[in-house]
Amino acid sequence: MVQSPPINFVNENSLIESGQTNSVHLSRIIEEGLIDAVYISHLIGSAKIYGVYFIHLIEAAVIHFVYLTHLIEVIGRYDVYGSRLNR
Repeated sequence: MVQSPPINFVNENSLIESGQTNSVHLSRIIEEGLIDAVYISHLIGSAKIYGVYFIHLIEAAVIHFVYLTHLIEVIGRYDVYGSRLNR
């Protein structure tokens, strides 16, 4: 079995540095994961906002349609000259 050389002060420092590098790398991976999670939640929030906006557009279209049919109904009560009601 091959024995590893004893860890001296220089090797210990390099191990600590590589450990710090690994922890920095790990924190960057976690940070990127959090950024991705925030981005995904932002996309979901945007989709919800666009869904609400789309529903609002449909509601507005329905309201305008009801208003337009009411307007046609009111105009239809008057004759061509608008002088008297059609009864």
